[in-house]
Amino acid sequence: METRRRALQTRLDYPVLTLPPEITSEIFLHCLPETRELDVVNPREAPLLLTHVCRAWRQIASSLPALWTTFQVMNVVDFPRLFRIAEIWFTHSRQCPISVKVYGSLRLVNNFAGLRETFRQHSGRMHSLDLQVSVENLEKMNSDGLDFGLLQKLSLRLFDADVDDDDPITMFGNVPLLRELLMSEAPPSFVPLPWQQLTKFTGEIFTPAQSMEALHLMPNLVDCAFSVFRDDEGDLKVFTHTKIQHFSIFGSMDMLGTSADSAQLIALITLPVLRTLEIHDVDDFEGTPLDSMLASFLSRSKPPLHKISVRRFSADNGRPPLPLTPSFTNLGITHLEIWQPSDFFLQPFFKSFASDPRILPKLQNLSLPGCRDENGEMTVYEILELAATPITERRNLTQCARLESFRVVEEAGGIDCSFPLPQYLEEHLLSFRNLKAAGMEIYLGSEEKSFV
Repeated sequence: METRRRALQTRLDYPVLTLPPEITSEIFLHCLPETRELDVVNPREAPLLLTHVCRAWRQIASSLPALWTTFQVMNVVDFPRLFRIAEIWFTHSRQCPISVKVYGSLRLVNNFAGLRETFRQHSGRMHSLDLQVSVENLEKMNSDGLDFGLLQKLSLRLFDADVDDDDPITMFGNVPLLRELLMSEAPPSFVPLPWQQLTKFTGEIFTPAQSMEALHLMPNLVDCAFSVFRDDEGDLKVFTHTKIQHFSIFGSMDMLGTSADSAQLIALITLPVLRTLEIHDVDDFEGTPLDSMLASFLSRSKPPLHKISVRRFSADNGRPPLPLTPSFTNLGITHLEIWQPSDFFLQPFFKSFASDPRILPKLQNLSLPGCRDENGEMTVYEILELAATPITERRNLTQCARLESFRVVEEAGGIDCSFPLPQYLEEHLLSFRNLKAAGMEIYLGSEEKSFV
């Protein structure tokens, strides 16, 4: 038995256990997932996985605060003793700033009072807080004893109850460092905040009136995004915001399955210092084509726009995603990104782009991602054939900025770049290879591999 014990002990003396704790700690930090889509309290991932290997590793992991600075629970139903888990987790993080994300109905958690107390004790170290809970849960967590002195980013997604403006949430009374806020399905007035210090804001499932209220409350806003649902609150006046440089509208659905009408917000604002515009999954509004609404917005704002990104679900009855008018083509855009492009836009765009240096004279980067053979949209093959000559001719124009990059990317599950291109495309591909040899950045193919 003693011989067998010594043999077993020899097998257990792995070289990795002879590393100094400092080296093992550094390795542990690289074991953390770069992104988390599931619960952080996962025994199959670091940091919990590291505590289940042996006593030495458990001791090292438990004494390494940097491993425990992110606490994420996407479904509280799976953790009835959530308060105890949070208490241990926050204790392991020592005095490090922590990021907290909790989704679900907290009324299903045993000892809600214990969770609230743990939350209160460690609120002073939270630099990021993301809560997707019911209004009732948030009201029960509401307390004057909370101190968010380090909080920089706050996300509040509320569900299960109507918001009562007469009973506001006052728990965020001390947030001197807060700069970034996301609110969903709750009016801005529901949570008293130092609105003037905020520089980044996202409003999900807002009415036009709530969107305008938010913009009025935040005069120093630089970056904002909205998904807007129509309402019957009457006419709203066009509002000019003089600080917003990055503006996004995006599509979404509320809990009843109603789709957003975010395009209507374009008609309500003027942004004279706008530099980046993103329009993702947004369709026309009440019969007014999106390109017409954008033309009016750009003509009214006259911004120093540098980048436009447009992503829509499908081509819309032959209408281009952007207006091919002077209000658009005369802008100083350096980056243009069109997702799922259709020939309704690309045909006239490339025709003018190739020969007229007045069309987007400062453009340096052109990207066409998400290509697919669906609903009138163009495949990589079709764009190669259409764009080879115009891109080459544009590159040689001396009266405008030099085009530095051109990207065409098929959406996931599309073409297989391990197979050669059809023979009729080889001539066009040669043009792009010559451009790349001349120093231009060229990417044509799938998300995994380029033909060039």
